[in-house]
Amino acid sequence: MKDSMNINPPKNGELRVSNGCLFVDGKPFVVDVPDEPMKGVEDNKLVTYFRGHLLNYWTHEEIEGYWA
Repeated sequence: MKDSMNINPPKNGELRVSNGCLFVDGKPFVVDVPDEPMKGVEDNKLVTYFRGHLLNYWTHEEIEGYWA
């Protein structure tokens, strides 16, 4: 169920993963969707682990969460 308080990160924001946390333009962003462990960022898409060894790639429009 989607939380109405969730937002997508800004479309052209720079994504970075550090210590398992997502940062958008240097600001912490708490991710609700996806709920998979974060691997990093490739081509400014969030990369997560799926089933422990597969990778999923998420665009800004697919990421949901809120500013920390």
